[in-house]
Amino acid sequence: MHVGLELDVKRIHQLDNDRHTRRKVGQFLPTVISSCVCTRCRRDCYSRVGLHSHYKRSKSKIHTQGV
Repeated sequence: MHVGLELDVKRIHQLDNDRHTRRKVGQFLPTVISSCVCTRCRRDCYSRVGLHSHYKRSKSKIHTQGV
């Protein structure tokens, strides 16, 4: 009688793991290739505004390091 109960518990755990795996697989976001990548350091800024801000900051760092 206990052997049957153990098999049922293992089956329940396996089904739970399968459901968990199916839920988690659907959560991964597809990789999107961005067109807003810095040409100096290859950083993906995700938007033109972010790229412009990053470019200005990195440009000012280059000038201050050279002094």
